[in-house]
This record gives sequence, C-alpha cells and structure tokens, in this order.
Amino acid sequence: MIKLNLKEFLRKQDKIYFIEMISLLIFLFGTFIAMMFYSGGNFCNSSNPGYSFSNNFFSDLGTSVSQSGKSNTISMIIFIISICCLGIGMILFFMILPSNINKSKLAKVFSKLGSIFGILSGICAIGVGFTPGDLLPIWHGIFAVGLYVNLAEASIFYGIAFLIQNTIPKLNSYIFIVFGVFVLIFILIILLGCSSNPCVNHTCGAILQKITHYLWIATYLFESYYLKKMVKTTTE
Repeated sequence: MIKLNLKEFLRKQDKIYFIEMISLLIFLFGTFIAMMFYSGGNFCNSSNPGYSFSNNFFSDLGTSVSQSGKSNTISMIIFIISICCLGIGMILFFMILPSNINKSKLAKVFSKLGSIFGILSGICAIGVGFTPGDLLPIWHGIFAVGLYVNLAEASIFYGIAFLIQNTIPKLNSYIFIVFGVFVLIFILIILLGCSSNPCVNHTCGAILQKITHYLWIATYLFESYYLKKMVKTTTE
C-alpha cells in the first residue's frame, strides 16, 4: 500500500514539473505576443511606436494605458494571463520540491526556507499581474520587488540544499546559486541605478530585466526537466 502511494505521489511530481515547464513557456511566448500588441511609448520616448526591447519593461505590457497615452487592453490581458500562469507554476513547483530533499536535516531546513520564498515569489508574480503600474503603482512596485527578492532567495537556498543533499548533480546546485546571485545584482542595480542619466538608467534596467527573465526561464526549465526525468526514472 505504501509503495503504491509513493508511486502515485511521484507521478504527481512528474506532472507538476511538467506544469512548471509549460508555465515558463507560456510566459515566454505570451510576453512576445503581448509585445506585438503594445500600443507604444516608453520612459525615454512617449511617441515611440510599439514595444522597445531596450526601453520598455515587462510591466509596461500590463498597463491599461501605454506610455503613448493609448489604450493597451489587449497587451494587458495577455500579460496578466502569462504572468499569472508563471506564478501558479512557481507555487506548485516549490510546493512539491522539498520532497526531493530527504538525506539531511540541514538540507531540509534550506529546502523549506527555499519553498517559502519560492511560493511568495509566485504569489508576487500574480500580484504584479493584477496591479497595473499605471493604476496601482505602489502595489505594483511592492509586488515586483517581492517577486525578485523572493526568487533570488529561493534559488540560492535550493542551490545550497541540493549541495548538502548530494544526490542531485552539483551542476544543478551551481546553476541555482549563480542565478540567485545574478537576480540579487539585478535588484541592486535597479534600486541604486547604473547612471546619473535617467534615460540611460532606464535602458540599463530594461535590458537587465530581459536578461534576468530569460535566465529565469532557462534555469527553471533546466531544473524542472532534470527533476521530471529523475522522478520518471524512479517510477519505472
């Protein structure tokens, strides 16, 4: 009976890692589609046509009115759906992830802390979607900072947990830790700025955000794929 329950649980793990991979891809392609419908304008040039990869943040896609002053409804709806899917995927991923840590009490502590921060990052991602920057700027900013801070902490804590666990390849640990540190550096640059020129500072932030998000997608796709494969091997 116990063995049957264990196999059933592992199959659920397999499905959740798959859901996490799908949610990452939904965000990736969803935001690309939202960019096509963005109605123009950015911090440096309000008359700029369409979405600027180097001068618009992802959050611009989720505003009800773009920085050109035009309605941005279609882009906003696609962005909200995309980032909410991302947040749900993260919550499910971090709810199931501690089950892979069972060899050390210290590793369990790091994994539980990592999951708390990871679930908070997923909640904050959903919060970002439902607080458009042009309508609820303060709440949007709180959720955005919360998203990145919690994501960085979750990644670093799980990197450490994987190292202590010593049953998961060290590459997985290092990828988590390096990504977490990169996110922390991104947060510091956004908060402190990289130039006294507002436009240069904005452009620097927008580009770094793109790099951070695409590294996020690559990191968690890799981790989810490996864990899914590991669980599948265990059930066979």
